[in-house]
Amino acid sequence: MGSSVSEELHKSLMGMRYLIVLDDIWSLKAWEELNRAFPSCDNGSRVVITSRQESVVSDARHICLPFFTIDESWELLQVKLFKGKACPKELENIGKEISKKCGRLPLVVGLVAGLLREVEKSEQMWQEVLNTLSSQIAFSGRIQSSDAIELSYNHLPDHLRPCLLYFATIPEDKIIVASKLINLWISEGFIDIIEKERVEDAAGDCLNHLVGSNLVMVSERKYDGHILSCGVHDLVCDFCLTKAKDENFLHIIKKENVFDDLDPTLKLTPRRISLHICSAYDGIPNELVSLEFFYPHTFVF
Repeated sequence: MGSSVSEELHKSLMGMRYLIVLDDIWSLKAWEELNRAFPSCDNGSRVVITSRQESVVSDARHICLPFFTIDESWELLQVKLFKGKACPKELENIGKEISKKCGRLPLVVGLVAGLLREVEKSEQMWQEVLNTLSSQIAFSGRIQSSDAIELSYNHLPDHLRPCLLYFATIPEDKIIVASKLINLWISEGFIDIIEKERVEDAAGDCLNHLVGSNLVMVSERKYDGHILSCGVHDLVCDFCLTKAKDENFLHIIKKENVFDDLDPTLKLTPRRISLHICSAYDGIPNELVSLEFFYPHTFVF
């Protein structure tokens, strides 16, 4: 946070009773910088933060949220798969075993539900998913969110993988208009067109498939139920960034100002470059400006 913004916020809050909620603070340094903007007024004011990093909250009164219970994991898995309907009796026992393998993590439960949604609802196919999860646990000790994301990615049809990796162009916690995303996919040639099918419809099916896999989250829908805007969980975003770099799919360049020159010593080999501009707007850093939608600046060579 810029010093001028911090000072203005500090002045505006001085003497007031306030409640500030900050979600997903990513580092102790970030929290210390933000905390300086909040005056210490003995008037009942509170700052509530959430973080996955214990070091961020170690000096504050904090509550560690518990993992899901086995029953809660099974209940969520059923909700994701059957939308309130009862699980078929023949799948109940193996379904409970699968839910036990999800590490009691809601994100993993959702991703595993996405895997199960893509396979036939039979004991044989569900057993294969269970075996896959069991082998992953045997390798690493317990399944992590990153493992579940990798499994979900590997189970995607080939033409959907670049569609997912394209979310690496969107900064963390930002969303994108679905029609804009679909047009970008089409221009990249990611969409397989079936005879007599509109390419926009085929691209929409691709997006719906990713949403059904719980890899993409719907932010807002239109009145007719179609997706208006979407985004990905920050852990999925991290995965896309890493995978895009490993596969030489995309290179991200972060610049403070759109007028800054690129580093002449930078050697770029990927076909795509995504340029993220972090310039100030009216004296307020970009990360503090509320942007409902983000349009990536991606250049294809």
